[in-house]
Amino acid sequence: MKWMKDFYVGDRALPKKNRIVRRIRWKRPLPDTCILTIASNPRNQIDILRAYILKQPYFRKHDDLVIVGIASGYSDALDLMMRITDECVRATGTANVRSYLEEKIRKGGTI
Repeated sequence: MKWMKDFYVGDRALPKKNRIVRRIRWKRPLPDTCILTIASNPRNQIDILRAYILKQPYFRKHDDLVIVGIASGYSDALDLMMRITDECVRATGTANVRSYLEEKIRKGGTI
């Protein structure tokens, strides 16, 4: 599992950012935590996943997941996704969030 440098944080997750990140890295996520990732299906843009999914064996073996954002709850994740989409439209003039985030990762890297 990798993290996009300067990953996005939802408004409700901001006060707990360090705790959420630490618990996700330790595979002990908080109950209502969501992560935003570049979609696993190339036809989609962003996946919103409950963080507890990272406890599954697949994610322990595979290192192909890039977290682009964290949120506290599904509604916070939706607000964050809208914020990312708005930023993408302002920067590129299109709503191709996947390409926008992949370009940000290429330029900024992962941690």
